[in-house]
Amino acid sequence: MNRRNGFAVLLAFMVLSSKAVSSQAPAAEAAKVISAEDCTSERLGTTISASAIGEPVAGVSLAAPKWVSGSNAPAYCSIDGAMAPMDTRCNGK
Repeated sequence: MNRRNGFAVLLAFMVLSSKAVSSQAPAAEAAKVISAEDCTSERLGTTISASAIGEPVAGVSLAAPKWVSGSNAPAYCSIDGAMAPMDTRCNGK
């Protein structure tokens, strides 16, 4: 898996996890299954705070979610995103 795809999967997991699980939810609660109707910016949000990434980043931008369905794999919601670096200076190396 390349870095971009890995990041998209990580972002999708983080967004879905943060929206699907509340701080009051019991530990044994089953994972939320989403549908194509759930795969929208309105339902999943449009941002992830830089502090939620766990790495030093200046910001995170997300593309609109898209529902991906295929004949050989289960359907899923995909969200592409990009992280802005903390330091944008070029060090010349």
